[in-house]
Amino acid sequence: MSAQAAIEVAKISFAGWRRTPWQERVRIMLRAADLIDEQRYNLAAEITYEVGKTRLEALAEVTEASDCIRYYANVMQDNEGYEKSTKLGVSGEKCGRS
Repeated sequence: MSAQAAIEVAKISFAGWRRTPWQERVRIMLRAADLIDEQRYNLAAEITYEVGKTRLEALAEVTEASDCIRYYANVMQDNEGYEKSTKLGVSGEKCGRS
């Protein structure tokens, strides 16, 4: 798939993704990190072939990718999806979580 095709798929998919609850997004991203780890040697070989990195550099890059995904998924969990109540705007109004 070309980069342009991937961008178009991402644009089309965004509407559904943004309606996905944050807990499900975290689950999906953690699964993606697991899949990256499961395929780390194949992905590293592709990186080595594609851009000429050494095996160790390529493995480090793959590991960094899955670590980054896990880090931000954990940030999302630690902050409960950044769903925060806000201060009252006017009397009787409630903003944020129900």
